[in-house]
Amino acid sequence: IWMGIRLWTAVPVVPDLQPVSGRRGLLATFATGVALNLGNPKMPLFYVALLPNVVGASLAPGHLGVLAMVILVVEAVVIGGHVLLAGRARGLLRTPAVVRRVNRAAGGAMIGAGVAVVATR
Repeated sequence: IWMGIRLWTAVPVVPDLQPVSGRRGLLATFATGVALNLGNPKMPLFYVALLPNVVGASLAPGHLGVLAMVILVVEAVVIGGHVLLAGRARGLLRTPAVVRRVNRAAGGAMIGAGVAVVATR
């Protein structure tokens, strides 16, 4: 609760914008996100555990290729959405008014969680 109150009353701090050297393009950043997500061991383990129960043991190689393409398209859409949202958030978080609102929302959530913990005891 105390941390939530401190966050609620905090002065909004907008970080200084430093020129980024060696900045990569959007496509390279997107490809990095796709590679990181596909290299995450949780995802292949999830598919290995889930797919046999859903599609059965008789999955033909052609169907496996189609399934892999569907998974890649879904990942591309999800990661693309994250990239677009991060770009919007970066632009919005450059103003003290928005930072204050975010601080107050996060502080309110922390206060609410603290009150809920105290109320359940």
